Amino acid sequence: MRTIKEIKEKEFDTVKTFRTIKERISLDIADMTLEQIKEYLKRQKSVNISSQPPAHSISANMAGDVTNSA
Repeated sequence: MRTIKEIKEKEFDTVKTFRTIKERISLDIADMTLEQIKEYLKRQKSVNISSQPPAHSISANMAGDVTNSA
């Protein structure tokens, strides 16, 4: 069993990140109608998709990480 001193500080806090994202979205859509919210979500989806690298480069990077760590 690890002691508190042995536990490393998190490099990435998933819960904190998602709470921040959820709060930002809530503020963005607070005064919107249903149609405006739908349009907002469509815009956000297209922005997020276009900013992601192609799937083949992600899997290549992951494969490289696995072989490098062994």
